[in-house]
Amino acid sequence: VGPVVLISNAPRPSSDVVPQLHELGVPDRAWSAFVSSGDATRALLSARAPQSAWTIGPDRDAILYEGLGLSFAGPEAADFISCTGPFDDEVDTPEDYRARFEQALERGLDMICANPDKVVQRGGKLIYCGGALADLYAEMGGTVLMAGKPHAPMCAVLIFRVSTPSLSRRVSMRPIRSTGLARWMLAELPSFWPHRACPRPMP
Repeated sequence: VGPVVLISNAPRPSSDVVPQLHELGVPDRAWSAFVSSGDATRALLSARAPQSAWTIGPDRDAILYEGLGLSFAGPEAADFISCTGPFDDEVDTPEDYRARFEQALERGLDMICANPDKVVQRGGKLIYCGGALADLYAEMGGTVLMAGKPHAPMCAVLIFRVSTPSLSRRVSMRPIRSTGLARWMLAELPSFWPHRACPRPMP
């Protein structure tokens, strides 16, 4: 059996997400490595230091920026946007950001999206994620770089993190709707079983 690599679109460093696995009862011996979208995002952000970022996301995601040497500003002064999700994902919708996005577009800011997921299920409720905001920004004419799966920055970090000949073997992957994970087959990554997709679209 080859290495078992867990991947997540959590927009925080994997070191901050692993404790959640422990809370779920997942033993460390069950996996070889863990890579989060936050890991891929930090690689992209570090290349932009010491530029100024307009950060969109809840306070719990602040750890994403620790130690990177970035500065921070609003859309009127920032060099680019870093989006992990809505400020308040229990209340906000993408449309709540349209006016501020218009201001960012006037200045030609591009966006790094740390969580390409559009929605996630929390209990019995679907809430918006960073990908929904990034989609709106792109629809308005903005440039968006997606950091998490199934996009290239995540793939690059994954290959760097787990350097093993087994990564060069193409294997099958379980299809799952609305995630685009089939693209990962083209990268010849090992098979994995993702969590179920959201059962229904947002209204």
